[in-house]
Amino acid sequence: MNEPTGGAGRKLTKNPLGLSGEQVRRNVTRMREARGWDKKELARRVTELGRPMPELAIGRIEAGTRRVDVDDLVALAVALGVNVSALLLPRTDSARERCGVTGVGDVSQEAAWDWADGQRPLVYGDDPSAAHLHFLMLARPRGRRLTDIPPMRPINLDE
Repeated sequence: MNEPTGGAGRKLTKNPLGLSGEQVRRNVTRMREARGWDKKELARRVTELGRPMPELAIGRIEAGTRRVDVDDLVALAVALGVNVSALLLPRTDSARERCGVTGVGDVSQEAAWDWADGQRPLVYGDDPSAAHLHFLMLARPRGRRLTDIPPMRPINLDE
């Protein structure tokens, strides 16, 4: 059987598990074990939520040989009784301890949790103030933003 090829005849390789995928893998194992569940029990619970996942899939996720897509991530979080951030990030939020976040690299655990909680961006670029304001406006829906700025009063130029 021929292997799939990309442009210019290059072999396509599987996209390796990234920093965030590694964290999810470790957290699924840790949380499953903390609940005293075996892989079969977690698979049963995720399947009951409408996301069919056999025991073998849980084993592969925990071994890092199966990627977790967004729907898997949400179903695993619901089954384990946690939010998605608890699967994506480390269990501590130390300013001194580091963790990896796909797309950014090595950041403090505190910064990663602040980002996940909608408090601040991980990347600021050339204009930190603008990046921070942009993040605050888009990271959370109206009414759930951490800094609600009162609406500006219209200026009456006739006064």
